[in-house]
Amino acid sequence: MTPAPEPPPVAEAAAARRRDDRVFHALAMRLVTVAPGRACLEMAVRADMLNSQDICHGGLVFTLADTAFAYVANAHYRTRVRTH
Repeated sequence: MTPAPEPPPVAEAAAARRRDDRVFHALAMRLVTVAPGRACLEMAVRADMLNSQDICHGGLVFTLADTAFAYVANAHYRTRVRTH
């Protein structure tokens, strides 16, 4: 397997913002890779994230997708989603 390429400086700067992302940490997300146009995040599903049908609540799945989108959008050479 070929190792993932190093992210460009802008993508890495976008990824560095995760240290201030309270939701990212509260849900124990993990940033696997980030590059212009793509990001891969992981999130373990805990018992307190399950709905009445014992599957991960859709709102939490959407939160993971929304967080990934923010990294993708900001990994280009222009900021797309501002946090301040």
